[in-house]
Amino acid sequence: MAALKARYSGLLIKARQRLDEIKRLMAEGLICLNGDFVPSVHYPPITRYPRILEEELFNGYTLPYDGLVDIYVHFPFCRQRCTFCHYPGKLGLQNEEKNRYLDALEKEMDIYMRRLGVDKVKPRSILIGGGTPTYLTPEQLTRFLEFFSRRIDFTFCRQFNYDVDPGSLVGKKGLQRLQIMKDYGVNRLTIGVQSLNDSVLKVMNRPHDVQTAIESVENSRRFGYQLNIEFIYGHPEETIENWIDVIEKAVILPVDEIQLYRLKVLAYGDLQGDILKLREDNPASFPSFDETMMMKHIASEILQTYGFHENLRRVYSKEKKHFSHYAYNQCCMLYDQIGFGLTAFSSLRDRFALNTQNFSEYYEMIEAGRLPVNRGYIRDLEQQVRWAVILPLKNSEIKKAYFEKVTGLPFDSVFRKKVGKLKQFGLIKENDTSVCLTGLGAFVADEVAEQFYSNEFKPFASDAYARGPLHPYADNKPEDALGWKMFRGQTTECSMPDSNDWDLPNMNDQELLFLLTARGDRQQELFVHARAVRKRYFKDVVQLRGVIEISNICRKNCDYCAMRCCNSTLERFRLDPDTILSAAASITETGITTVFLQAGQDPLCDPYLEEVVPAVVRNLGAEVILCVGERNKETYQRFARFGAGSFILKFETSDARGYERMVHTALDLRIKCMQWIRQAGMRIGTGNIAGLPGQSWENLISDLRFIFGFHPDFASTAPFIPNKGTPFQSNPPGDINLALNIIALLRIGLKDCLIPAVSALECIHSGGQLMGLNAGANVLTVNFTPWLYRNNYRIYSEDRFIVNLNHAANIAHAAGLRMGIDTLPKAGLEK
Repeated sequence: MAALKARYSGLLIKARQRLDEIKRLMAEGLICLNGDFVPSVHYPPITRYPRILEEELFNGYTLPYDGLVDIYVHFPFCRQRCTFCHYPGKLGLQNEEKNRYLDALEKEMDIYMRRLGVDKVKPRSILIGGGTPTYLTPEQLTRFLEFFSRRIDFTFCRQFNYDVDPGSLVGKKGLQRLQIMKDYGVNRLTIGVQSLNDSVLKVMNRPHDVQTAIESVENSRRFGYQLNIEFIYGHPEETIENWIDVIEKAVILPVDEIQLYRLKVLAYGDLQGDILKLREDNPASFPSFDETMMMKHIASEILQTYGFHENLRRVYSKEKKHFSHYAYNQCCMLYDQIGFGLTAFSSLRDRFALNTQNFSEYYEMIEAGRLPVNRGYIRDLEQQVRWAVILPLKNSEIKKAYFEKVTGLPFDSVFRKKVGKLKQFGLIKENDTSVCLTGLGAFVADEVAEQFYSNEFKPFASDAYARGPLHPYADNKPEDALGWKMFRGQTTECSMPDSNDWDLPNMNDQELLFLLTARGDRQQELFVHARAVRKRYFKDVVQLRGVIEISNICRKNCDYCAMRCCNSTLERFRLDPDTILSAAASITETGITTVFLQAGQDPLCDPYLEEVVPAVVRNLGAEVILCVGERNKETYQRFARFGAGSFILKFETSDARGYERMVHTALDLRIKCMQWIRQAGMRIGTGNIAGLPGQSWENLISDLRFIFGFHPDFASTAPFIPNKGTPFQSNPPGDINLALNIIALLRIGLKDCLIPAVSALECIHSGGQLMGLNAGANVLTVNFTPWLYRNNYRIYSEDRFIVNLNHAANIAHAAGLRMGIDTLPKAGLEK
């Protein structure tokens, strides 16, 4: 130790200074008092997902617009079990079992591709992990890479990475494996060295020694791989002295990246590793918390001295380009990622899926033609916000514009107290465009990230932390996460209104927000009240109308709509009067007496309407609803004289700046048109889009107040759906729960207004229209547009849901409602 002190006296002094800072943070409540540790790798933690069915998990999910994902494949085979491992697997050669697993893995890929509706998967990056994915014979490795590659489109894949064990890369077979992987396009290896001390490796029960580890690195470098090597600190038998020796050996190896893991004693995977029992039996063999923290600081200092910089958390590389694309894409960019194999994990926009940890169940589900998913989690808005804070902040930085794109909320409106305290203690720094960890914050990145976990997912109980200002359970209610208290400076707690106290138009902003964000039992209570109001005014009748989409030509250029005039990829159409009248006759033949004529803003439709509307009213005895956009005052008066009884003109958002930015005209014009429609004697329908990019809670509350004040005859909301050929095509869709809550609030606030369950609900979530009826809607629109034109009328998405009469009957029955055909009151609004 004396020699060590002489060589590294300055380094040890700095390490103790850092330790003093950590102890101070522990006293303030940031770090668990006993020093235990659970890494912030996924949020929520993967083993906390409830059971879920495949159908429920994939309801409403579609691939990103560009079809790109990241891929993980898991191989649960190892020569022997390491003491620190927390994942189930098979040990020893197990060649017959490996062949069976390869059979199942190939079938699983095919099932997943059918579920996604693709012939090949298009990855940005690929990670093959385990276990030991190279603990296959060369023949088995070739077989896997062959069937895997047939199912992959490598056009956009920039990194193909294997996590490997040193022992599988030495000797004749090791060189064969290196060549095989190279032949199939693998360009990066992560070698699980874990230590360069033979005594520590023996305690770890690693199947290699130091010389084997060095040889595996040298072999891999000769084959031209980009190389990353991994180490664990804080392991039994590690000391500060031998840890320094390990890092000094590591930095002179021919590698591009060095990764440091703190020992995980408590289970993070589906199996509690032997390491916990080892700690219980021989706690003295473990470095203390103080020594572990010093090891981390010392390693970081040595790595930086040799030109390795922390470009991703706990990952040190000489050049930024050498970090793991898979990790960056998943944790920093929050891109979709799919996993194959036992215990494999998928992250899909707003949901997680986890494959079974049981070999028998894995094989049985695949043989039955099902994905081996047995657990999953679909995030609501609150959890989406937490996820979009935790992973980017822990690993790199939160980009505010991207955060808002992913969540629909500005970062500056969420977690205001927590962010303020973390800045006060020098753990994060913030500017107008981003938020990131400071040097001190990066050192305790996992604990800073855990500040943003909801209390149900915290790794330790509340009393495990000191009662300081950084206690992770403090300032952590849903209203803290979602920024409820930004409205009018109000800080009072809310509760569900009494049954006789639902005066929504006169509620304050916080009370409306409380209802807008209702989930669970609170949401169901909201829906029960909405259904009671509907029953009082409309009995148990769901009202039907038949829509004919007469033109997809539009002179507007709205950023959210694929019918925008600048979309040159859309095949345009305009129906002639005879076709429209024929479709209208088909509507009335079913007993539906409301004909809804809908179009883009196509002025050349007006002469057709002059001919069609009177004919429908006179010859078919039907009411006509028009939805053809902005016109002048005289044109609306003419529509009314022709016989149109109602007109739909949605305002989309009451945020004047946002409207102008997306629609490229003034909101005042839209509101003036709505007033002209009412003055012409037609009934008016209007509504908004829930979940538009950049939309805030203030915007949504303003939307509700506008609708309550205008008191339209029909009112609707539609969840935002990203549409191909628009500037918003890569944005996430709106939250269906938000749309359902708006339906309920419209019903309660407007009472006798007609409110549709729009087809966009079905597009975003299978069963969505039934959910809309259960939230208080009472109108369904059946599509009678000639089939040749339907798919080109893209108000919602390229893969729109077409409502037919049978579907309407089924969901009305499921909601306990009857269809009011022939005795239909005037119908409501869709677009």
